[in-house]
Amino acid sequence: MWRKVPAIIITTITPVMTMIDLHCHILPGLDDGARNEEEALAMAETAVKDGITTIVATPHVLDQGYRGARERIAAQVEDFNGKLRAAGIPLLILPGAEVMAAPEVPGYFRAGDLPTLDAAGRYLLLELPFQESPWYLERILFELRVAGVTPVLAHPERYRYLRQSPNLLIPYINNGLLTQINAGSLLGYFGEEVRRAAEIMVTHGMAHLVASDAHRPRGARKPVLSSCRRELTVLAGEEVAKRLLEENPAGVIAGETLQVEEPREYRPAKKGFRRLVAWVSGKNC
Repeated sequence: MWRKVPAIIITTITPVMTMIDLHCHILPGLDDGARNEEEALAMAETAVKDGITTIVATPHVLDQGYRGARERIAAQVEDFNGKLRAAGIPLLILPGAEVMAAPEVPGYFRAGDLPTLDAAGRYLLLELPFQESPWYLERILFELRVAGVTPVLAHPERYRYLRQSPNLLIPYINNGLLTQINAGSLLGYFGEEVRRAAEIMVTHGMAHLVASDAHRPRGARKPVLSSCRRELTVLAGEEVAKRLLEENPAGVIAGETLQVEEPREYRPAKKGFRRLVAWVSGKNC
């Protein structure tokens, strides 16, 4: 069963078969991502070698940084695109942000202070506290939807309360929330519990986008998506991999309305059944 996420306009998505990374800390010196221009250019080269053509730069926006963030980040993106052209690196950087959820966020969005993932201002990437669900979450998600923006939750599989209870996402998704899974989570870079939560979200219609959340040019936090594409294809099939890595990211940066799958409740196998499966598997080895 499929439904449309409410948005300001309704359009048909034309698939764009390119690799778009919607969540990447590539701008130099702004947060815990690229530490300098040299490292940022190295990240760009890594992304291009992996087949990525477009990156949405998403530096952290939090604490006292909400006001005027859109203009500041847009200026940094323009400057860095110039550096990429000068270096001959065929990569396009678009402005965005990873906005820490706070009660004041809807007001800053209405004032035009917060960068969205698209030029039309329809998709806002939100980050939550990692250990405890904030008491104001439901209210700010509602206020953002009323303001005409679709909240996109960054890496839900990494929040303790959501990876332990993935079904908590379902009512939020049914009310218009989208989710973005980290490629590294599906590859096990954040541990087995996070990997399992990411798999559950993908296979139960609770995942809508996959991005790198890259911070460095090498190692587990580098801007690559191709290895995750292989993992997604094995896990859920080529159609899902294409949707999460190509079609939906292209739709987001174009400000289009996404077709999303109805989320399904995750029902863990009973412990006794899991032990039986493990025992039978061992006997068959």
